[in-house]
Amino acid sequence: MQRKILIVLFFLILIIFGLASRAIIDVKIQELRFQLTKEQLLNYELSSKVLKDKIRQMMLTKDDYTNEIKVNILESSVMNAQLGETTTKLSPLEKFGLGIVNVVRVISTKSPLTLEEDQNDMMKIQFGFYMERTRKFATAVRKYEEMEKSLKNKESDEYGFIMLHSGFCIAMMGDTKSAIEKLRKTEDMFVGSHFADNARILINVLLEGERKINDINSGTKTDSERASLLYETGQYKETLAQLEKVENRTNDQNYMHARSLEELGQTSKAIAEYLSLVEKKDADKEVAVRANRRLLLIGSIYEKNDDLTDYSKSNAQKLGDTDIVKKVDEGSALIMKSLIVEKLTNEDAKTTADPETMKEIVELKKELESIKLKDKEERKESTDTVSREVAVIRSEAVKPPPVEEEKFDSPESLIMKLSFSDGRSIQGKVIDFEEDKINVTINTFSSKVPTTLLSEIIINQNLKLKNPPIVIQLKNGKTLYGYKFKRDSGDSFIVGDRKSEKSIDVGDIQKITIK
Repeated sequence: MQRKILIVLFFLILIIFGLASRAIIDVKIQELRFQLTKEQLLNYELSSKVLKDKIRQMMLTKDDYTNEIKVNILESSVMNAQLGETTTKLSPLEKFGLGIVNVVRVISTKSPLTLEEDQNDMMKIQFGFYMERTRKFATAVRKYEEMEKSLKNKESDEYGFIMLHSGFCIAMMGDTKSAIEKLRKTEDMFVGSHFADNARILINVLLEGERKINDINSGTKTDSERASLLYETGQYKETLAQLEKVENRTNDQNYMHARSLEELGQTSKAIAEYLSLVEKKDADKEVAVRANRRLLLIGSIYEKNDDLTDYSKSNAQKLGDTDIVKKVDEGSALIMKSLIVEKLTNEDAKTTADPETMKEIVELKKELESIKLKDKEERKESTDTVSREVAVIRSEAVKPPPVEEEKFDSPESLIMKLSFSDGRSIQGKVIDFEEDKINVTINTFSSKVPTTLLSEIIINQNLKLKNPPIVIQLKNGKTLYGYKFKRDSGDSFIVGDRKSEKSIDVGDIQKITIK
């Protein structure tokens, strides 16, 4: 009996060991898959390169549209990998294996694995970066700061990414002091890394900007002069402050005002001002062209807004600025779709997610919808203006091309040519049929000819006529029309109207005229 118990225990231990080994292998595979996806997702080196290019474009080449599009193409590939394959529920066996692995890691003084939590963190970072790309800087900063508090590993690349990009967004909002504090902290925490290098570059840019602001504000410059200098150096918050002091701003100054709003993430207000400038295209075409280009970039590159895109393309045609449309179309086709947005709007994603991930998806989706609703409310007037214009543009696009009306010659100067069997011919406008003669009249002249000699009546001009011009009035009150009148045989004639021919007896004819 005791031997049987030992055998059962032995096999039970073997089964548990086998299950534990299988569970540990499954967990390690999940961990490896997630790490690979995370590396693809974050793409740290590329994100740093893009940030450098973005800073350069913001400060030095703000009107280089080709470079701006290139930066956006690169940026769309950062934080834009599909996490769907890794956001699956852990099976009971995998959870058992995860428990064993974490016990071993804790004993060896390593931090425990948190696969499901890490997946949720990646989703939040994706969402924050999407907000950054679409210039919702305040929302991006809030998401990044939430992640700073929730991430347990403060030395991870994820934390470095969050710190650097949070500092960048704060700088874009115009809070230079807070941005420098955040970036100095990043530089200190990640010494020797590309995070520190980029933080140092951005700090130097911000410090140089402060120095330029002090130089510009010193001296006896006017508010307009200060605004122009601040705008050229990329100091958008200070540009707005100076422009607010300027009365009766020019169209060019209003463009700088709108552009500064856009760079600070106040896109809805910027769109309204750009639309106003485009509508003044007859008064200032150059500014209208620049404003319309910004609308085109916002619609096609930043927000994928079809109405705004169609509106700005139509205006580009009117303004003779079609080259930019081609560049933007080519760039837009290369920009990757935002997979985090697709994931949040895809109901199927919830069926394969664990409860915590499902909860996170629902919360992020609500936040995304709230942002869209806020944009819609802020842009109501602008949206109405664009929608009305786009409705006309699209209706004209689907309307079939107008069929050109066929033109015909006027019948007023027509004259009949009468041919006779003896070889003679005369002209006339009215022919009266008498007993055995015809009386041919033209103006005040008339000629009488035996009816038996009449061979044919035609129009002597080679004209394009809408209706048959020869009018044959019969004695019974009926009227026939034709292009020709030709003797058939004996005392009968054939009247032809190109579709059919009809034979009539000469004794039935009363008069022939021109219509």
